[in-house]
Amino acid sequence: MEELPESLKTVKVTAATGIDAEAFKNCSDIENIILPDTLEEMGEMVFYGCASLKSVNISGLVTEISKGAFIGCENLKITVPSAVTAINREAFKNCTNLKITLSEGLLYIGCIAFHNCTYLKDFIFEGTRKEWETIEKEKGWDNYVGRGEYTVHCSDDAE
Repeated sequence: MEELPESLKTVKVTAATGIDAEAFKNCSDIENIILPDTLEEMGEMVFYGCASLKSVNISGLVTEISKGAFIGCENLKITVPSAVTAINREAFKNCTNLKITLSEGLLYIGCIAFHNCTYLKDFIFEGTRKEWETIEKEKGWDNYVGRGEYTVHCSDDAE
């Protein structure tokens, strides 16, 4: 794949089932990425260093967020679809202002997946509290999240 210019603001990927590792690495001006409904997998560190990335839609066919996929995406707001069962190591590391909704299909969160998400105060989990408790979470999955204080909001929590 050719190098992408760093000045891109919006990228639309069409008719792909996969995106190579580091495909958008350090495209620091990208704000929005539109992915096709046909997407099944994303390579490691695919959006590494996309500091301006605000939104990305993930296909319902993607089953895992790869290692380091969104490292350094400082302003990302994302909903992880229900087909995703795993968020791997360092997936959202250094996403300092991350806003995230996790779907009920999630089964695994890797070590330091949310490391240094310093302003992340709320995880929205679309499943129940019992489902949240059964997710396998590696030690340190939440290192330096929310400056040590965060809340997981589940679908069955009292309002």
